[in-house]
Amino acid sequence: MIRRAYADDSSALTRIAFASKRYWNYPEEYFTIWQDELTVTEKYIQRNEVYIYQHHRRAIAFFSMVKVIDALEYQKEVVPSGLWLDHMFVEPSFIGRGIGSEMLKFAQELAAKLDYGSFYIFADPHSTGFYLKMCCEFIKDFPSSIDGRTTPLMVCTVPVPPFL
Repeated sequence: MIRRAYADDSSALTRIAFASKRYWNYPEEYFTIWQDELTVTEKYIQRNEVYIYQHHRRAIAFFSMVKVIDALEYQKEVVPSGLWLDHMFVEPSFIGRGIGSEMLKFAQELAAKLDYGSFYIFADPHSTGFYLKMCCEFIKDFPSSIDGRTTPLMVCTVPVPPFL
């Protein structure tokens, strides 16, 4: 079941984000740099589209979408304006069970309801294959918050619903 997140879900979502990122055995010093990026606050939940995937009433995954109104510059690169899949994390013991696929399809439906024909993703390098399999397109490698590292910038097109 996927439901809208409540402000008091912030601790559970932060726990899932850190656990999911640790699944890929990144060096522990990365997590100091990612501290703010991976922490989901009550204010963040209130200001953005944040959804939880529940299993037996327990949050095991989540995703969030944010609207970037104006293009931003980051390390001499342009972050496009538009709708962004900001977070998508699955608790490690549930990775590989189709939850990410379900959430991405839900995100596509949400984007359509918000009148967006596509959305952007800064994908974790380990998740690039997943997003490509889900019909997202690679745009280019983008500078990461970790020196000397890049992250794939991708776009996911929202399927047009069939006409009746």
